[in-house]
Parts: sequence; structure tokens; C-alpha cells
Amino acid sequence: MKKFARVLAVALVVVTLCATLASCGKVSGAYVCDATAFGSGAKITYDFGAFGKVTATVELSLLGNTETKTLEGKYEVTETEDDKMEITFTYEEENDNVKSGTYSFEIDKENDTIKIAGITYKAVKD
Repeated sequence: MKKFARVLAVALVVVTLCATLASCGKVSGAYVCDATAFGSGAKITYDFGAFGKVTATVELSLLGNTETKTLEGKYEVTETEDDKMEITFTYEEENDNVKSGTYSFEIDKENDTIKIAGITYKAVKD
């Protein structure tokens, strides 16, 4: 029984380390772009979770009315041949502001921002 417990503990440590290493280089946490300041009326928040899950929340404001739509999906960050990054989103459903596809991607850890398709998103502080 002790041997089984020891093997199980080692297996859990290995799985934890593999999961940690697999998530290196990926983005995590919530990032927001409030485009209402630019007149588009859309505020988009991406919440990047574990195992490649992403939740996109879109808040649309028009004439004092606000509509919120939440989209669930998956993401994957990859490196291109020219050492740049891309992010691929796959959503269960889409809307005009959030679509599945592959986009240019940058991480600026110094400023706590990311860029998706040239649009800057700031990290949401708890």
C-alpha cells in the first residue's frame, strides 16, 4: 500500500510539472480593450484559462443600452517561421466582434498588455 501511495504521489508531481511546462509561453488571466472610448461602443474582455480555454465577453453600448454576450472557446499560441507569434481562437459560436480564426499576437510583460490583430488589451488587475 505504501508503494502504491508513493507511485501515485510521484505520478501527480510529474503530471503537475508537465502541465506547468506545457503552459509556459501561453497567456493567462483577463485582458480588456475598452473601445467605447474610440466610439465603437464595444468593450471586449478575453479571459484566458487553463488547458487552452478562453472566455470572450463583449459588452455593446448603444444609446444608453448595454448588451453583454459571453462566448466560450479554445485558444492556441504558436510561433511563426519569422519568430513572431499567432493566436488561434476556436469558438462554439461567434458574433461580429469575436470570431474564430488565426491572428497576430504579441505579449508585452513589461506593460501587462497583449496585442491581438494589432489591438492592445490591458491586463485586468484584481
